[in-house]
Amino acid sequence: MENIRRPFVHILSNDSVYKTLEQSGPLPFCFPFPQYALMYFTRDKHTRQSDSELFNFSPHAPTQPLLNLTDADAADALEAEKLIMMYMRDLPIAGNPSMLLDRLTEYLTRNASLCDECYCFLMKQTTANMLQASEKRGWELLAHILTVKLPSYNLYPYVVYYICKALFVNDIQVAETCESEG
Repeated sequence: MENIRRPFVHILSNDSVYKTLEQSGPLPFCFPFPQYALMYFTRDKHTRQSDSELFNFSPHAPTQPLLNLTDADAADALEAEKLIMMYMRDLPIAGNPSMLLDRLTEYLTRNASLCDECYCFLMKQTTANMLQASEKRGWELLAHILTVKLPSYNLYPYVVYYICKALFVNDIQVAETCESEG
């Protein structure tokens, strides 16, 4: 997993919040993604879905959104999640990657309620993902979505915690990463 390149890592070395977290040792706050998933995700009504299936990587296209959405938003969410899976190469790609990003960006800017769904889906797809190339593309998408629209007030601390925990758990050396990119 140490070969995964997280595209937003280069900005962290100058970030005062990150420096404080890095110097304080273990993360001083606790908003784990599984906790959010257990509170807010809808379970598949047709199968006995375990907790880990709810918030870990799945190679299969979703049949329902993770969050409780209206029917119209649910259809858009499933389409956005398929675009994410195509970009990550977990589904056969239809078009080129930049077209997929454009279509995903269009969904997110047109329908604000899809943003949290996409953040949750990306966190799910990068959790326990054994396909390193897929996980790498998932982190690229997460960085892209962060530039399009921030998560809601409720989801925001879980996204920040997820990113920080991934960085700290994998012992990424931010200074070394920045120097090697320069």
